[in-house]
Amino acid sequence: MKVGRFNGLVLLALLLGGSAINMARAASPVSKWDRFEAIVTNTRSYADPYRNVTLNVTYTRPDGSTVSFWGFYDGGTDWRIRFMPDQVGSWSYSASFSDGSPGASGSFDCVAGDIPGMISSDEANPIWFGFKGGGHLLVRSFHVGDRFFATNWPASSRATFLDWAQGQGYNMLSIASHYLNRAASGRGQGWNTPDLWDAVNHRTKAAEYRTLETMLNDLAARKILVFPFAGFFGKSSNFPTNPADQEFYIRYTLARLGSYWNVMLAVAGPEPLLSGDESEYQFAMGFSDISRLGNLIHGLDVFGHLLSNHNVTGANAFKNEPWESYTTLQGPKTVNRRDLGVSTLVVFPGEAGRVRDVISLILVANQ
Repeated sequence: MKVGRFNGLVLLALLLGGSAINMARAASPVSKWDRFEAIVTNTRSYADPYRNVTLNVTYTRPDGSTVSFWGFYDGGTDWRIRFMPDQVGSWSYSASFSDGSPGASGSFDCVAGDIPGMISSDEANPIWFGFKGGGHLLVRSFHVGDRFFATNWPASSRATFLDWAQGQGYNMLSIASHYLNRAASGRGQGWNTPDLWDAVNHRTKAAEYRTLETMLNDLAARKILVFPFAGFFGKSSNFPTNPADQEFYIRYTLARLGSYWNVMLAVAGPEPLLSGDESEYQFAMGFSDISRLGNLIHGLDVFGHLLSNHNVTGANAFKNEPWESYTTLQGPKTVNRRDLGVSTLVVFPGEAGRVRDVISLILVANQ
């Protein structure tokens, strides 16, 4: 998705019940932009159920158009399909396994609800954030550390913090460990955040995703948006470096999290191109790697989530990439708004009053 050229600055201080069905009509309707979910049972034995078979799904909208997506393995004999409906009316779906195992088909009703739409660019003025469907959005974001998704941070403390944040008017969180555990000193060491990637067996961990989703569900219910500070490939984390593993990991993650209306996407962060930090990215997140992965994520994401990469202070190496839909810069270590503004304008010399190829600018505070 490409948006207009930037002539303004936004400073940021920086999910959903579904009915489990199998070859049947959903017992209750699904709100527009909410999550439809179904379980498809497969009793066949696989050496690696994550990767030995795929579950392909075709969704048919009320207007007759179709969307092809896929499901995911969720443990035992359960595969799941998830989708975010964008039209009110009667939907149908057909799911089939790549090895010919019995699939599933069914339908569900989508009704109007209270979700404003998937976070996107503003449809009337795309230099700003907004919602798909036309709703406008003023973002007020707060940055939180690795502890937020940690199971050893008490749920009561998390709820107290969220109550406070909403009371202060914040509607977005920038969350340090979003997809991967960063068990390193100065990062997420000591916090039991979801560890989604099994490097030994080259596959994902369904149980870890379920832990993450429990907390994402609460954020979506609270109407809180999520900016993934570290992206798919986080600094000092355990992520796949083999291209085939990377594609599997991205596809699996999108199958599980793509149907969340309140989530933005990012390739890697923070500052993967910062000189001297190459080893913290397993020497696998150079410019060409990030560009390849950005194009891959953009191509696989049927929902069209906003996508960026965490850049170094004062420069956006990916501003001309077709997959980048908003810019993320590491801001100077200051709370002085004038200094923040001056630092930002240096990135766009001579372009005051012109529109840039970004929706907005996120200045991410240092950890």
